[in-house]
Amino acid sequence: MLQACGESYKAPLLPLVGNITRWSSDAESIDRAFELWDMLDEFIVITITEERQIKGRPGIADTGYRPTSRPTDYPFLEQITLDALSLDDWVDLKALLFILKPFRALTLELQGMGSKKDHSNGYLARVLPAMDELLAHLESAKITYSDTSIYSIYLLTSINHGWSVLDKYDLL
Repeated sequence: MLQACGESYKAPLLPLVGNITRWSSDAESIDRAFELWDMLDEFIVITITEERQIKGRPGIADTGYRPTSRPTDYPFLEQITLDALSLDDWVDLKALLFILKPFRALTLELQGMGSKKDHSNGYLARVLPAMDELLAHLESAKITYSDTSIYSIYLLTSINHGWSVLDKYDLL
């Protein structure tokens, strides 16, 4: 937090985008999305409303008119309705975040960045129990998220895939 003239300044939270080289960035992105849920939904609703107003006006494309509140340099606005998240999508994201958090925590811990400072980075005696812990977590998640009338079938498929990958390396 920055201080200027006795007033505190807190930088605005911005959405995060996952990074292909850091898988845990997906968990961070989802976590941030929940912090910004209201603002993201408001942005989507406003943008969809503006898009419908523009498309509903006859001949608007021919005149070149663009409302000042709608930036013209964002081509994604034409397809924003496809990006709107339903309540079911948010439920699945919450479940996904719950599933990913132990992976992120153990990754940081095994890198020597977790709360336990008594283990060296990559210490094999800690890696194998961590894999067992993650397998147990995914086994529990298989049961918890098996109801496809509540959760997406893709969530269960991802859990099963993650479990099979970890199980392949389980040496104990």
